[in-house]
Amino acid sequence: MASIININSTLSDLIIAIFILLIGIFIGRALSNLVKKFLIEIEIDKILKKGTNLKLSIGLLLPVIIKYIIYIASIIFAILQLSFANYLLIIILAILLLSIILMMLLALRDSLENISAGSSIIKKGLIKKGDNIKIANIEGKVESIDLSETKVITKDKETLFIPNSYFKSNILLKKKDTDTK
Repeated sequence: MASIININSTLSDLIIAIFILLIGIFIGRALSNLVKKFLIEIEIDKILKKGTNLKLSIGLLLPVIIKYIIYIASIIFAILQLSFANYLLIIILAILLLSIILMMLLALRDSLENISAGSSIIKKGLIKKGDNIKIANIEGKVESIDLSETKVITKDKETLFIPNSYFKSNILLKKKDTDTK
């Protein structure tokens, strides 16, 4: 008898969770469409473009953000309705945290690569301030080296900022001072 009540309770919790999800989807879409129509009607993109020279379409972006916030909230409420909600929320939050960390690492990949190459250049003394170098089609005198980039002044007095990772993937030729005269 207790197992029948337990199954009925679990089944009713599942039905309520599905109902919460469906209501969340409906509210998310409806509110997103209302906000989109309102922002288009008040011409928010034109106002922002004039005032800030912003090229981002707030009229399209904000409704999508609102819709997904409501979707996420309804998913959380639906999960809380289930009896195993605590474990499921911990798993979802762990996956979300790992996803955010992975996205941040991917976004910072180039910067981290430049910093790694820069520390290697500085530590090994591969090039120093005042060195005349040629790398690919760039030729000039090293003005400064920091962790992310190297500042080079060309013969035409142009200033170039070369990402340090560029030195790893191209052949570097250090010229003696007598070569430049």
